[in-house]
Amino acid sequence: RPLSEMIGRHHDDVWPDADPRVMQLYRQVMSNQAPASLEHEYTKPSGEKLWIGLRAFPVEEGVAAFYRDITERVEREAALRESEARFRNM
Repeated sequence: RPLSEMIGRHHDDVWPDADPRVMQLYRQVMSNQAPASLEHEYTKPSGEKLWIGLRAFPVEEGVAAFYRDITERVEREAALRESEARFRNM
């Protein structure tokens, strides 16, 4: 999304169907005044699923959040786990 749609707006206004753990993470960051992170699956409005890595930091105005698409990494880790399980069953 363009920055103009996000800066200064509440998370729930931009992503009303977001994973509730995201807001819990923001509250934790504000309460503890310490960075925190979360990885979660996100479904785009198009229906495409991807994995998001979220890192949140306390700032004077509230919380700064950085999102990263980690889908490729999560899929590689899952493939590795499946491969290791097959190898153990040989």
